[in-house]
Amino acid sequence: MLSSNLTNLPTGGLLSNIVEDTTPQLGGNLDVNGNDINFSDNSKANFGAGNDLQIYHDGNNSYIEDAGTGDLIITTPASNILRVRSDDMMMNNAANNAHVIRARHANGVELYYSGSQKFVTTNTGVDISGNIAVSGTVDGRDVATDGTKLDGIDASATANPITGAGNDRIITSGGGKALTAEADFQFDGTNLFIPAEIRHLGDPDTKLGFTTDTITLTAGGATAQTITATSTTIAGNLIVNGTTTTLNSTTLDVDDLNITVAKGAGSAAAANGAGLTVDGASATLLYQSTGDKWVFNKPLEATSFTGNFTSSSVDINGGAIDGTNIGATTPGT
Repeated sequence: MLSSNLTNLPTGGLLSNIVEDTTPQLGGNLDVNGNDINFSDNSKANFGAGNDLQIYHDGNNSYIEDAGTGDLIITTPASNILRVRSDDMMMNNAANNAHVIRARHANGVELYYSGSQKFVTTNTGVDISGNIAVSGTVDGRDVATDGTKLDGIDASATANPITGAGNDRIITSGGGKALTAEADFQFDGTNLFIPAEIRHLGDPDTKLGFTTDTITLTAGGATAQTITATSTTIAGNLIVNGTTTTLNSTTLDVDDLNITVAKGAGSAAAANGAGLTVDGASATLLYQSTGDKWVFNKPLEATSFTGNFTSSSVDINGGAIDGTNIGATTPGT
């Protein structure tokens, strides 16, 4: 072996040991025979004619230093994997004063530009500092084109400028950037809830107001109608246009001194048949234009009559006509 041969070299004119040879050379391959080659701190394994590649340990850190001509290239066959095992891997610039990449097992991967962190992975996704320039699409959307739709958003707008946000609340604005979700102004998809009034934009005095169990319709500043759970009050005239108007009430009280039917009839003939009908009894009091008279289809009973009276038959039980008793036990008395 090399070690035994060097030990047994003769001393006369020859090296007493290998240390004395400052430029030892090998005539062939060096086989360490399963043993180690030990380098002390700062002792280097140099490669290349100008010590271009150096491997050493300085007592604190270990170095693979490309100190000469050309690049440091690490290659593997296409079918192999280059494996670097570390819980914290850092790549710095040549001056060693700024990060380029840092990858930590439990603290994300960080990418830097000129020493400034721009991209980092987290346990929920990624964080990006600065602008993102995209050519192409993101999840099928053309971000560059669609992004112009956001140009109208104020640069000082915040992520959540809505005060009092809640389900179904309608958003209002005071004219500035701040928005308010109104607690008493809501829409649940079917029903609209308002706090007090609905007003006309062009005429604020025309409105629909709401209080507990009461609805008030105001027109031009004057109350036109008030509706409660038990009554409806209308101020002013009531005009009903239709074919049939039905009043489902037990008693109808009319303050007016006169009730006009067949309003707008141009002649007596046009008003023919106007009058009053009692439903269920088929009793009618109708105006008949022929003869210009009222016609009853049921017997008429009264305590007295004034004026002319005609009938196909008269049943008078007591009373008098022109001072003459009619129907008494002794007629004419």
